[in-house]
Amino acid sequence: WLAGDNILIFPEATTTPGLSPLPFKGTFFAPLIAIAQAQNQEQTSAPKAVLVQPISLCYKMGKGVALGRGQRLPYGWLGQVGFVRHFFYTLACPNLTIDMVFNPAIAVQADTDRKALNRQCYQSMRLGLDHLIMGTADSFKAALDSGVDSGENADEAESSYGYLAPMPIKE
Repeated sequence: WLAGDNILIFPEATTTPGLSPLPFKGTFFAPLIAIAQAQNQEQTSAPKAVLVQPISLCYKMGKGVALGRGQRLPYGWLGQVGFVRHFFYTLACPNLTIDMVFNPAIAVQADTDRKALNRQCYQSMRLGLDHLIMGTADSFKAALDSGVDSGENADEAESSYGYLAPMPIKE
């Protein structure tokens, strides 16, 4: 990201026990398409790209051991629990690590179909979470490179892959 860019953090994949993200509400992508359309109408020589950056998170214990189904429940953001309460509860958990994958960024064009963008973001996050739970960063990258679950607009997507190694948030 460059200085002066606007960044919107949208934690859509919440309120689950962490086994898979919930389906997104596609209407939340409409403003991004509207921005791309406005930039297209301005006909500037080099409009800034409008990108969606799906990110997958996986909580693990100790030295990277994935949490079992029953262990995930306390960390899932469930029900009507407020964000601050959930955030501080998670920080207080001993030996918790968070694996994070920056899935490939998805370019939003003036003619991008909102529902297709919705599906592509969901598939990217689900694939990232699946590989964090069951695989490694290398297997995730290999799946991305092979086009597995790449979505309908993969050829237009700007490729950016990143993996943050587990970082303990409290010892």
